[in-house]
Amino acid sequence: MSNYFLRAWGVCSIALFLTLGYEALYPYIPVLRPFEPSHFWTNYQSPVQDSGTLAIDSSMFAQVITTDNGTVGLPNDSLSSDSLQASFDALALTHEDSLALAELESYTGIEHLSGFFKKLQELRQGKRKKVRIAYFGDSTTEGDLIVGDLRDMLQRIFGGRGVGFVSIAPHGTSFRRTIKHWTSGNWEMVNYFRKVKNPAFQFGISGDYGSAFGRSMNRAHRLSFKPANGSFFEKVFLFYGRGKAEENQNFVNVHCSINGSDTTNYVLNGTNWVNRVSLTERNSTQIDLAFEFPEAFPVYGFSFESEMGLIIDNFAKRSDSGSHFGRIPSEVLKAFYDYLGCDLVVLHFGANVLHNRTDYSFYESILIATVRHFQQAMGNVPVLIVGSSDRIAKIKGKERTTPAVYGLIKSQKTAAAKTRSAFLDLFGLMGGDGAMLRWARSNPPKAAPDYVHFSGQGAYEIAKIVFNYITDGYEEETKEQIKAPKLGLMDNIRREHLEKTAEK
Repeated sequence: MSNYFLRAWGVCSIALFLTLGYEALYPYIPVLRPFEPSHFWTNYQSPVQDSGTLAIDSSMFAQVITTDNGTVGLPNDSLSSDSLQASFDALALTHEDSLALAELESYTGIEHLSGFFKKLQELRQGKRKKVRIAYFGDSTTEGDLIVGDLRDMLQRIFGGRGVGFVSIAPHGTSFRRTIKHWTSGNWEMVNYFRKVKNPAFQFGISGDYGSAFGRSMNRAHRLSFKPANGSFFEKVFLFYGRGKAEENQNFVNVHCSINGSDTTNYVLNGTNWVNRVSLTERNSTQIDLAFEFPEAFPVYGFSFESEMGLIIDNFAKRSDSGSHFGRIPSEVLKAFYDYLGCDLVVLHFGANVLHNRTDYSFYESILIATVRHFQQAMGNVPVLIVGSSDRIAKIKGKERTTPAVYGLIKSQKTAAAKTRSAFLDLFGLMGGDGAMLRWARSNPPKAAPDYVHFSGQGAYEIAKIVFNYITDGYEEETKEQIKAPKLGLMDNIRREHLEKTAEK
């Protein structure tokens, strides 16, 4: 009996060790590298209080995020268990109480985007060459869902071409339709969820960087890009960091082929934290790249854009709560800002913040720090906070909106007001209480059965909500009426997909 006990104890001990040590061990074990852990052990409790004039730099922001004063375990992207009932009972919060939270005075802060709207007007009038929106989100926007449709709608009005910034190997490339992106599977992707990071490197604006695990001189690290639906690339830029020292001579070589020929070799030898090289300024339909790494080296990604018009970057990261931007140094954000420019930052989070609680004051503090982090690095850039969408939970055997949604939205709205940011009430505009349930059961379904993610049709509806928010504000600010846009790229993609589905 004792032998069985010792064996069971040993197995449990090993399992516990692997579970707790996985995040630290997996970068060093090749078979585990593809299975990147999530960030569900991140501490979110924050002691920061807003004073109305508090300036939070990147180092202070990092302290806010990683403080050990309490922990809040975040769930996965699904929240539909009966186990929530006990937590709600402990909070002594009735469904009617939660509904009362929605009756707080409406706040949009649309007036704080007046400078952005004036830039859009100048773009339409030919007085400005380019306007750029940086759209940060989680898995609900990966694969260019929501953002791809929004980009298409706005580019039809304000001009512009290209999908903006694309990191080396983001989630969602397999189903993204706005650009065809192929990546060899041997890239090491390091993002700000991971504790293991080369101290000599910094995260890029997308919160990550790609590299080889070490020396790789056989051109095995490859990337390939093609535009969607017979389009073309106008301007393509490659962004990268620097090696372990400014005197480093082990620079990365990049072999770039345009349209299957005309191979050009580039040497990534910049000494700044962020460096850029132009790959092409002519219309191209395919770009293939092969990298040679004398040693590990940070490569941030690419920007596909036009010389003029509106550009929207989609910085989507699966499992993100929007709480880690302090791990991107202000100097790095400023360097990207100097290269790309940014006229509006959109923060679209919530799915990975919601938990069995209604007090989100800790997240309010994090949002305040996040907004100020961007504004300090990007010239007081205006910010739009997109509120949480609906989330369904089973309470007393009935599926309905979890009270947590109202608490989170209240904190998001308060953070927006304190930082003089704009706020979009996505929950209200998608239908309010029980909306996600109705969206999931509609025909065709506009939401997934997990009551968190959106279908292609649902993503299109969310994009229209954001589009209307922006264009309504534009019309109010400029007194110009925007005519209904003509059929665009995403409409053609969606129509072809529906036709193929109907044929099957």
